[in-house]
Amino acid sequence: MEIIDNKTNKVISNAISNKLNGNYSISYVANENYRIEVKAGGYWDHVENLYIEQVISIQNIAKDIMLNKTSEGPKKQTFIIYDEKEEENFTENFKPGQKIPMNNLNFDEKETRLSPNLYPELDRLIDILEKNKSVRIEVAGHADDTGKERIDNLLALRRASAVARYLTSHGLDKSRIEVKSYSNKRPLIPGISEKAKQKNRRVEIIVL
Repeated sequence: MEIIDNKTNKVISNAISNKLNGNYSISYVANENYRIEVKAGGYWDHVENLYIEQVISIQNIAKDIMLNKTSEGPKKQTFIIYDEKEEENFTENFKPGQKIPMNNLNFDEKETRLSPNLYPELDRLIDILEKNKSVRIEVAGHADDTGKERIDNLLALRRASAVARYLTSHGLDKSRIEVKSYSNKRPLIPGISEKAKQKNRRVEIIVL
């Protein structure tokens, strides 16, 4: 579990739940807006906003969070925490062809819909692009190498289109976006192992 400052998008606290009872404890600062992100193998990620009011004494806040099981069983989760200063340095030096680093814009097998756990990362991308009005991007869709070329091309295109729709529905001008499918032609990891397939079912953001 992580608590993230909505203003800075930085992780301010994290915890691993107790294996016996599932409880966790996290410190906090009052009068701030936070985002809670809970991730566990075999469950859908849970994201919600939280505002903690000012208190006049030290106190505990109890909050139950229910996670819904996935149909595919446990999955390995990867966490990447972006350093704000590194991100600022990156956005000051955009170059054509450069990939904007994103945290796991991946899809389940044959899936083209955005899962809710991708929303915070796409919101971060919107914030970057709003601060850099002249930057145009290619939303590049990819598929794993397990289906027919025609099907893989369509899956990759629909994944990229889903990301583009999210960006434009949240205020980004569609003239700044190009959608492209690379089918299964640009794998991150060659082969058809489960790890390779999971990594290759993705969307990338490339500076034009």
